[in-house]
Amino acid sequence: MGQLFSIFFGTIAGVIKLGPFIAEELLWGKKIANYDPSSVELGAAILKNNSEFQDGDFKDVYFDNAKDGCKLHAVMDTGRHRVKGKRPIVFVHGFPEMWISWMDQLNYYAKKGHPVLALDMRGYGLSDKPKSLFHYHMFNYILEDVRAAVHYLTKDTKETPLLVAHDWGASVCWAYVCQGKTTKDGEIVGYATLAIPPPEMFEAKMGLKQFWASLYIIFFNMPWLPEFIMLFNNAWLIGRMMNATKVAKLPAWVTSTYRTNCLQERAMTAQLNYYRYVIQKQPKPHSADVLGPKKDKQSGEMVAGRKLDLPILMIRGKDDGAITGDLFEGYEQYLTNARLLALDNCSHWIQADCPDRVNQELDKLLEQVDK
Repeated sequence: MGQLFSIFFGTIAGVIKLGPFIAEELLWGKKIANYDPSSVELGAAILKNNSEFQDGDFKDVYFDNAKDGCKLHAVMDTGRHRVKGKRPIVFVHGFPEMWISWMDQLNYYAKKGHPVLALDMRGYGLSDKPKSLFHYHMFNYILEDVRAAVHYLTKDTKETPLLVAHDWGASVCWAYVCQGKTTKDGEIVGYATLAIPPPEMFEAKMGLKQFWASLYIIFFNMPWLPEFIMLFNNAWLIGRMMNATKVAKLPAWVTSTYRTNCLQERAMTAQLNYYRYVIQKQPKPHSADVLGPKKDKQSGEMVAGRKLDLPILMIRGKDDGAITGDLFEGYEQYLTNARLLALDNCSHWIQADCPDRVNQELDKLLEQVDK
């Protein structure tokens, strides 16, 4: 009965949320570039397609998650332009992206002398793609991927890094930065989140508008059909989703790279397992890591809870179709040192639509944490 319920409502949700993409293709001819796998790579070598990158400035690196041994891939600067004392920066992507979504930031900050690293989350790019749903537990395993990336970039430097993340990567990084030991041990100096507010705000501010925007999650929790639809015609829908920007136009090679990323064996299932675990298993953080007001166990009254005092930058796009602006209202209940910026003419794909503005705001955050 439960599976029939999932299939019935998942199909409806899929038609509602994904139907418009297909209609644009069939009825209005809003086509994306043809898939070209001939020159596509998933590592740092793909940057040869971008004339702004210099050969030898970036390399592929690998390291393991200490908790479950998941092998992770990232693209990191080679150190050619590093300036002593410059703040390291770790970038974490969202769904259905990969490290390349940060190429504008990688290029900009590497040339300014910063050590930089862009992680491929598990299930993406050249990182491992665990089969078991069990290995997609956010608090037990995935946030430890972020910790592994932070430790890898900073193992040879005494500088504490800035953490920057988008979409699912930002959700995982929120879980990471909310851990009491993260700030206590000085693992990161600040956090910039693109599109995603503090996790507690999803429950506190979830309304009809956001529920409607999140219907695709119901579809993603169906068995096998999401994989079939997302990968049909060489992952056409993935390419279409990544081109749902407001002003940016992705180069054909970037779109093909995203499609190749998802067409790898087990990759699509691995990426959907992030959604499946959080809905089907409903993992909970340790009570000490939860932000905001809490109910007193003895009196039953709401009391002021823990607030995160880490320097935080939140950037959202005003044209974001996945995350509504309502979710950010009242963030002061959870954060004491935060700034929210809403960008015009900006979709959910913030660093694609507004790369220069993102860099400008990250510069301001770096100035803040370096004072």
